[in-house]
Amino acid sequence: MNKQFKLTGRSLLLIAMACAVTPAYGLKRVAQGNMVFIEQQGFIGWNGPIEDGQASTSADGLVDGFSVAAAGTAIEDTPAGEAIKFMQAGDWLSAIAAIEKLNTDDPRLVTDPNGILRPLSTFKSALIASMPAEGQSTFRKLNNPAADTRLAQAIKLTDLTEREKAYQSLVKDYALCDAAAQAADALGDLRFEQGRFDEAAALFMFAAEHPAGTADDPMVMAKRLLALSRAGLWKRFDELAQYANFRHAATSVKLGGSDIALPALIEQLSATRKAGDINIVNQPDRLVLPRFDQPVRVFNQPLLNQASLQNINQAAMNNGMGGAIQQLIKPVTAIDNDRIFTLALGSVARLDPQTGSDLWRQGNTDEHLKVLTGRMHQLQQGYQQALVIAGDTLLAVVPDDNYLNRSRLIAYNTQTGEQRWSTEGNSELRNQGIIGQPIAFKDQVYFVTQQPGEAQIKLVAVTLEGGRFVRSLDLGTAPMDPNMGAPIGLSPRLTMGQGYLFVQTNNGSLIAIDPYSFTFAWAYSQRIRPGGMGMNMGRRRGMVANASTATTYTGTVIAHEGLVFAKDTRSNNLHAFREYDASPVWSARTDSDATIVHFDERHVYVLGEELVAHDRLTGERVWWTPFAGGDAGKPVFTDNACLIAGNQRICRVDLTTGKLTDYSDELAGGADLAVIGNNLIHTTDNDITGYRLPQPIAPRPNN
Repeated sequence: MNKQFKLTGRSLLLIAMACAVTPAYGLKRVAQGNMVFIEQQGFIGWNGPIEDGQASTSADGLVDGFSVAAAGTAIEDTPAGEAIKFMQAGDWLSAIAAIEKLNTDDPRLVTDPNGILRPLSTFKSALIASMPAEGQSTFRKLNNPAADTRLAQAIKLTDLTEREKAYQSLVKDYALCDAAAQAADALGDLRFEQGRFDEAAALFMFAAEHPAGTADDPMVMAKRLLALSRAGLWKRFDELAQYANFRHAATSVKLGGSDIALPALIEQLSATRKAGDINIVNQPDRLVLPRFDQPVRVFNQPLLNQASLQNINQAAMNNGMGGAIQQLIKPVTAIDNDRIFTLALGSVARLDPQTGSDLWRQGNTDEHLKVLTGRMHQLQQGYQQALVIAGDTLLAVVPDDNYLNRSRLIAYNTQTGEQRWSTEGNSELRNQGIIGQPIAFKDQVYFVTQQPGEAQIKLVAVTLEGGRFVRSLDLGTAPMDPNMGAPIGLSPRLTMGQGYLFVQTNNGSLIAIDPYSFTFAWAYSQRIRPGGMGMNMGRRRGMVANASTATTYTGTVIAHEGLVFAKDTRSNNLHAFREYDASPVWSARTDSDATIVHFDERHVYVLGEELVAHDRLTGERVWWTPFAGGDAGKPVFTDNACLIAGNQRICRVDLTTGKLTDYSDELAGGADLAVIGNNLIHTTDNDITGYRLPQPIAPRPNN
């Protein structure tokens, strides 16, 4: 491991604090080596801009991936590169002088020594944090007086916005100085009042664990517990609460003008968590898988009837699309604990989980079918569908009957089916189509848009209430398929981490974005397999241009406890990063068509030709099993087992050993599975069926 890698791996540890977002782990815990760093030749690399939006093919058959925002400036050509050279030489005074040249507001994207693309503005605090003890001591001696002066000036500011900026500057530029601890605590108070509780929790932790902080102070603990509970970060809440109860069992704190015992405060805050927020620890085996010797079918609902399929297939043959069409227009389902929603041929419906009958339905299937069969050529530029449940709102990405390759986002009342709003007619989104799967976070909805035939894509935010446009951010460009005039296999997936919004383009890039400032935090780009019509047309493989998000197998990204796991649909590697500094943790070879289907405290589960459990901290293959013969859909997971339906059987897999402990051939055929009470919901490409179970299954929350 060379010195530059060590430098960067350590240096970016404090970026989370400097940017005032929730950290993955406490500083002390990370410093003790929770993560396993594996340097691999060519693990990640920035490949530069793609000329004229075209893909270039290398000798190994891979093509250039997604071009993020703009070409990255080489770090050697910036003051950051100059500082690194001085630091490697042990010239701390010169290194600090070079660091001072860095502008923390500089938005230029720079490629660091690990090949991660990040704004130059983040390097100042990162480089300061990366210096060894001697360099940090020199920095403090030089900057403590100036930091103290800036803190005193900030406290006196009457304008709240200016005071906030001053505190931010102290935390970013003087993270090692004593004044930074007080500034972080004050900024945390402001963030808490603004309702940005995750950021407040991060700032309070930074202040508490700073060398100048007071981590054991009961009032400091109380503030951290308040922020963690409001942010819904219950795992870290429980860890801190356990320590606080031990250290301060008889200590009171003053909140809201009243004294309250710290244990009593913890009990009150813990009582506010929702049932789904409670940490599941050592729960008993609650999965009872019937043998299905005589499966009891309680309902069957066709999603695509045979007449419609015949018409679609004939139109596809006439347009040279063949069998790819059924995968492209495959119906979408969204299921939670007691609700089933479907989207097929432009019609959105809510089904009764006991009978399968419509509770409500919106959209005319027959009209959409006429458009589909008459404009089949438009599908070569994409047919995007998705359903996302956001509380009492259902978010549906539905192809536009006027332009099949330009889907729109519609919000429905989950109870009544009433349309609440739509992006159709939104002037800011004119000519833009929704691609991939949206995500709802707090009071906003985030999604990716693309103008048909164009390589540029954007991240857009609208309000969850009303769908009003908030802002957008250019993400970059994807390589174009010259035969289709569209980006190849572009089907973005979004997820929210502890501080960043992640966009997995499924076209060679993972992008981390600050959801508050709408700025880039970091990104990586990789070379990928070619896509398009020439690809194998299997269930989990890319179809035409913008492959539908109807299937789980379009590449995934998940964020859990400060780690980010990403699998691009065009890559045969599963990558793990540390969320806030993008440090590569591990990379594991996978089936090229595999995707992440679940995670828990121990494992990340990847489904391809086999189900594989990877150790979440090291990436090692703990176990693997051929499960049900291939062609499987989305499994159901509990605490210690999963149900999975493949083309040969439905089976139970023990999550500790990977062994098949029960199986049945009765329901052979690849299907997505879900559980609602006593019903097992079995969804294939064409229909959805409910089977009665002998007793309820308590599924683990969908990760």
